[in-house]
Amino acid sequence: MNQEIGSDEELIIAGAILLVVGTVIAAVGQTRESIYNEESGRVLVIQGNGVEAVANTLQAIGRTKQFEKERFQPDLYTIIGCWIQAAGNTTNAVATTLEIQGNEEEGTPLNALGSGVQSVGAGFEAVGLSARPTRRGRVEVLGNEFIAVGSAIESSGHISRINEQETTGKILLFVGSWAIVVGALLELYGFTIND
Repeated sequence: MNQEIGSDEELIIAGAILLVVGTVIAAVGQTRESIYNEESGRVLVIQGNGVEAVANTLQAIGRTKQFEKERFQPDLYTIIGCWIQAAGNTTNAVATTLEIQGNEEEGTPLNALGSGVQSVGAGFEAVGLSARPTRRGRVEVLGNEFIAVGSAIESSGHISRINEQETTGKILLFVGSWAIVVGALLELYGFTIND
């Protein structure tokens, strides 16, 4: 099949690859901060969320191109979900930057919000993708469900930190960040399925 450069499928797959890269960078950073109390981990969290925001944006553009060709209405949920996730990732990057600058009072609640927004976005994406009852579609749905749950866990971790439950917060952030990695890997795996 002869596809143009920057075709919808290429953009979506490029976004999926970048999403894996971004989630791993963020999870490694979160691990450094949560387990080893390394402040440098937060820099990786910012970088990872930045890469994730770009990844979700590429997927949103690719899925919009796909929608323009197919006009499959449930894809609108998927597109909206990608944009919402990009907004959540951007919020997390800004929030973590504030925390590094010593402004925990603004940064931590903003991080809770960003992770919550990301969870909602992944939920929207899962709803849109669930309308495609293929094996690939089901795997992509499962991946987004992991991302939604992982992001919700991260949001709970930030809320725990706000409530001065630092140990609980760090555990939740650690678990949530790696659940998001699993989700991103599942989503990428979905593209290897031909059905």
